[in-house]
Amino acid sequence: MIPFMASDSKFDREQAGDDTPHAPTRGLHVMIVEDEPVLARNLARSLERMGHTVECVEEGEAAIRQVQAQRPDLILLDNRLPGISGLETLKRLREHDPSLLVIMMTAFATLDDAVTAMRLGAADFVRKPIGLAELELAVERVVQNDRLRQELRYYRRQRDGRSQSGLVGESDAMQQLRHTVERLRG
Repeated sequence: MIPFMASDSKFDREQAGDDTPHAPTRGLHVMIVEDEPVLARNLARSLERMGHTVECVEEGEAAIRQVQAQRPDLILLDNRLPGISGLETLKRLREHDPSLLVIMMTAFATLDDAVTAMRLGAADFVRKPIGLAELELAVERVVQNDRLRQELRYYRRQRDGRSQSGLVGESDAMQQLRHTVERLRG
């Protein structure tokens, strides 16, 4: 069995019915937690070709220590690891930082594992072997969903912090206008 299949991502997206152009996410710091060195190396090479920086660790405990030292933007986490399991690693990582983006990977996927991983805060759950196009789409989807959540939080904070005048903006001119409207309302 070939643990990882690199393929032409544009062709695979078209085959999958995704013909919408998008700007790929680049420049993420990705941690791969995988105990199979060949698979970890192939995933790392593919992610580096996508423009990301990658570090690999082989065990859950090592991943937890590394995340505490330097937070990655995204973690690809194998479910079956030596020592503590991927699910236990996910739980501990999310206890340390609930905003971590984690994609769980497994060759032995069960529905229970997927449900548990999602309940523990995994952003996605993929089966190995994973093709290049599937990897790229999973990364894009997780990062895009996170960006949308951040944007939604930002706009909700803006809405909730808005004055009675209904004016939006924080520039000096907008603050003066808001103050004038509030004063005139008296």
